Amino acid sequence: MQRAKWVVVFGAGLAAMLAAAGSACVDEASSGRTGTASFALPGVWESARTMADTRYQPTATLLRNGRVLVAGGCAAVDTAGNCTTLLATAELFDPVSRTWTSTGSMATARYVHGAAALLTGQVLILGGWDDTECTSDVEIYDPASGTFSPGRPMGAGRCSVSAVTLASGRVLVAGGWSGLDAMNAAEVYDPATGAWTGTWPMTEARLLHPLTRLGDGRVLAAGGFDGSWTIRSAELYDATTDRWTATGSMSTWREGAGAALLPSGRVLVVGGFDDTSYLSTAEVYDPTAGTWAMAGRLSVSRYRPDVFALPTGRVLAFGGWTPSGSSALAELYDPATGWSPTGSMAGARGAPGSELLPSGMVLAAGGWGAGGILDEAELYDSGAPFSCRVCPGDGSCTTMEAGTACGECRACDAAGACAPSAPGAACGLCRTCDPAGACANPAVDDAACGTIDCGALDGACRTYSDLTANRCLPGGVCKPPNDVASCTIYLDTTEGTPCPDGDACNGAEACRAGLCAAGPALDCNDDDPCTSDGCDAGAGCRNTTVADGTACSDGNGCNGWETCLAGTCSPGTPLACDDGNACTVEWCDPAAGCSIPTPLPDGAPCPDGDACNGDERCESGACAPAAPPDCEDDEPCTTDSCDAADGCVHEAAPDGTACEAADRCGATCAAGVCGGGDPADCDDDNPCTIDSCDPDDGCVNAALRDGVACDDGDDCTGPDECVAGVCAPGEAGGMCDDDNPCTQDTCHGADCGHEILLGTACDDGDPDTANDLCDGTGACVGQTHDDSGASSDGCGCRASGGSPGRAWGIPALVAVAGACCLWRRGRRRGEPGARDTAESRRSGRFRVDGAQADDYPGKRRSYISSRRRDSARPRRGKRTCRPEPNARSSL
Repeated sequence: MQRAKWVVVFGAGLAAMLAAAGSACVDEASSGRTGTASFALPGVWESARTMADTRYQPTATLLRNGRVLVAGGCAAVDTAGNCTTLLATAELFDPVSRTWTSTGSMATARYVHGAAALLTGQVLILGGWDDTECTSDVEIYDPASGTFSPGRPMGAGRCSVSAVTLASGRVLVAGGWSGLDAMNAAEVYDPATGAWTGTWPMTEARLLHPLTRLGDGRVLAAGGFDGSWTIRSAELYDATTDRWTATGSMSTWREGAGAALLPSGRVLVVGGFDDTSYLSTAEVYDPTAGTWAMAGRLSVSRYRPDVFALPTGRVLAFGGWTPSGSSALAELYDPATGWSPTGSMAGARGAPGSELLPSGMVLAAGGWGAGGILDEAELYDSGAPFSCRVCPGDGSCTTMEAGTACGECRACDAAGACAPSAPGAACGLCRTCDPAGACANPAVDDAACGTIDCGALDGACRTYSDLTANRCLPGGVCKPPNDVASCTIYLDTTEGTPCPDGDACNGAEACRAGLCAAGPALDCNDDDPCTSDGCDAGAGCRNTTVADGTACSDGNGCNGWETCLAGTCSPGTPLACDDGNACTVEWCDPAAGCSIPTPLPDGAPCPDGDACNGDERCESGACAPAAPPDCEDDEPCTTDSCDAADGCVHEAAPDGTACEAADRCGATCAAGVCGGGDPADCDDDNPCTIDSCDPDDGCVNAALRDGVACDDGDDCTGPDECVAGVCAPGEAGGMCDDDNPCTQDTCHGADCGHEILLGTACDDGDPDTANDLCDGTGACVGQTHDDSGASSDGCGCRASGGSPGRAWGIPALVAVAGACCLWRRGRRRGEPGARDTAESRRSGRFRVDGAQADDYPGKRRSYISSRRRDSARPRRGKRTCRPEPNARSSL
């Protein structure tokens, strides 16, 4: 909300603001009044003559001698309302004579600045716009010498300065405009040391807010503008703890409101602006309860009114801006009865220099009127008695110096009481007090008349104050001004002729237009906090190095507390504001020091530097851990890993590396991507698995059931069988067994060996022989014959020529003998019914669960009879097998 905001604060664009006021703002007067109207006798506004300069937004400060210092301000604006002429001049108002007198000028022209009265009687001038920036410069006015001297600068530049004198005599400055935004920084000036110390920052940035010192010494800051919007919050400063704490908020958003301390200790806040319209409402703050209550309505809406608590117990509100422009209206608030009108000013007036006087009157000097910037002033007479103790309503009170006029022929005594003046005391132009206490007797002379008697000139360059002869005429009036042309001394004196007074500290005096004009006072401040600056009337400036270890300041509390070392301000240890929490924001304000850590929004990143343990985020001001990243990219041609700095890393496999891709049973990697290449051969060279390819899973190698015949590749074992998907070898040498007990069978790769066991006992299977032995041909030959007809093996086989042969006949005997021998062979090997058939040997196939072995594609053909074997060796002396006599019936 930058809309004309700084126009109001700063004066730039003032004319445009006033022109828009009638249409943009709503007059609240039509919305009615609250409370009971009280129509007391109206107060009276009287002329206070004119100042030497037109002034808009000057400061006005009551001095302890009863006069008012009006300093700085803006003297002229352009058509857009921008200030084109800043003032460094200052002048004094004397309430007794109602006259204005120029005094020393500031070193810096400024406006929208601040001022505060010190307990020493001096005045502190603070910051403001210097036509370049919002300055931090400070100047101190000394009423005794009528001059300004530089003070220690504030920690930060400020415009639209809000300041208040604390009970300790120190001065609190809080908020304002930095030139870029509203401020929450506050600092305190100590007149005893001339140093500034930052306080704990305010809870909110504020601009155009009143500061009011309460009866218990605390300070109330209410409402204002935060740089974007008008606010209604309020807070309290406690000097004993140096802390700001929030208190109850007003019912209405207000900036540019006026405020005054009531006799009850409560605070009245009046008018202002709520981001939409000027306000006619008022509210009262109760410090005990920390709450606000509405306090009726004014007769007209007012923005930036001047508000003063009068000695009568009422509050005067006047001037400021209304929807139709600056206002001349004034009204009174009575805590018991509410608001009532009082006398109006002679003309409309906004942002004058205003102050409560010892007489109970209120001065309004300059400001913005119907015709532009004003130079005339007015006094409001509240009817209150004169006083030697003046409390302007901000909680601070000023006790007048002894001798200060507090009425006609009355003056403040040393005890602060308003007592009758001594006879002869000046009580007006060319008048003195008589013994009866009346201001009547003509004065012999009064320099305030300002006239010159040419006959008293002695040819020297003189000032008006040197001419003390007969300025007053009988009757208590001043002589009319002399004809300057008749005073040739003014014309004949050479311009610039030195007229020193012997004091080098107050400048080099010289004649100017016939007067001995003072030159600029020596500025002995060398801006070095490690020197003690002073001035000697004869020698001029003296800058003496202070002792090592003396505290000094460069205005920046963030770089530590400085101390002097060999005349140089050496930095201290910088403030460590970081709380080590990645989810809070800390900063250091040069004036206020370390800030209170501010939590980052939930969800803000708070990385710990390790990308592999997750993306940490802030939750409720703390860094919460996160799930580690899933670096698996489901790409078979990359190697996935995590790097603490870079996070997930995917390194490509070498081109040509085998991989598996969707809908393919085999592929190769290319540039880290699986694709292309020939389908993979899923044959695992295992005769005991069924090999296939699945588009999703790739190669599948399923085990055959146990017991399925296989070939383990060793010709000397067999028969082989599958066990748990592996081809288990059979009996060693089993493939070369020729079933001949007269041979020693051996296996040599693909060849079988049969060594004849000559003379070895054997059984030729013939029950009719005995003592059978192996002969040289490898045949088992019986040595004797047994014709008893007994058959030890029950087969009933006999050698040819026996009687059973004659009974059965040769063909039948051959058939019976063949069957008998086959049965014997199977019994001897212990494998009845398990031999391969001759057909299977011839066809090269074997059966697996009723299926042919070559029904399984891709398998190596493996069968027992596939090996190369020697032909069956013929047996010498073939036998015929004759059945037993009882075998016929068994056939």
